[in-house]
Amino acid sequence: HLITKLGRGGFAMVFLMRRREDGNFYAGKFQKLSQQERWDGLREAWLLNKLQDCKFVIKMIEFYQSPSESVIITEYLEGSDLFASLSESEFELTEAKCRVIVSQILDALVYIHRLRVVHMDIKPNNILLASKDKNNLKVK
Repeated sequence: HLITKLGRGGFAMVFLMRRREDGNFYAGKFQKLSQQERWDGLREAWLLNKLQDCKFVIKMIEFYQSPSESVIITEYLEGSDLFASLSESEFELTEAKCRVIVSQILDALVYIHRLRVVHMDIKPNNILLASKDKNNLKVK
């Protein structure tokens, strides 16, 4: 699992999950929420749902919410975040790889901006590689 800090002091934990029915892996983001932060989980799920037609935005599978916590289930991406990948000594960053990565990020931003959504936290830690294969540079 991975712990991430949310705004206003909240925390989220991301777990690798396997569905019994089909054996597929998913990521589950669990958030303990105060009454005010409860809307943050709902807003994140609503935005992910709104952006599902973009191939460079992670796919939301399910959303659950109780009065004190929320869970967003998304597709599981085997790769690491862009920051971790760039930090690996064996990862060679070339101009061609930069063009592929930046092109996909820009395609995603154009798509979400057309839907009048602003991300406001674009950084290498929030860009995920879909695969462990460092030659497959599909980002989400």
